[in-house]
Amino acid sequence: MNMYSNRFFQVQTAAENKLLILTWSKASQTLDTEEVKKEISTILYWIDEQAIENIIVDACDYYFTENIKIQSWITSSFIPKVMETSVKKYAIVIKKMEKGYENDSLDDNDQDMQVAYFTSFDGAQKWIDVNKVTL
Repeated sequence: MNMYSNRFFQVQTAAENKLLILTWSKASQTLDTEEVKKEISTILYWIDEQAIENIIVDACDYYFTENIKIQSWITSSFIPKVMETSVKKYAIVIKKMEKGYENDSLDDNDQDMQVAYFTSFDGAQKWIDVNKVTL
């Protein structure tokens, strides 16, 4: 399993399962809007580098869920770029399920990417069906 980390998040990849796990840290709350976008965009590098098909983002300590500017950028810019890659399943682990967190299948030119929200890492891992991964 490869690993990269900085103050704001940790990335683990398991090439044999084509899995990327990104875990946000509490320190990420010190980032400004442009820095958050830059950090999120690094996911694209890892997707291409490792031919990732499955992603689990542990967003329990992600601070910007209420930031409309960042969430809008994720929806309009980041997710379309992810959809152009090899990613098939994108799981997001959050502290609490709230209205507006909907599981979805995103279609783009015959390529489907499923997005689902979970309140536990185990639930996300089971959905992706990569039970052999040990961290």
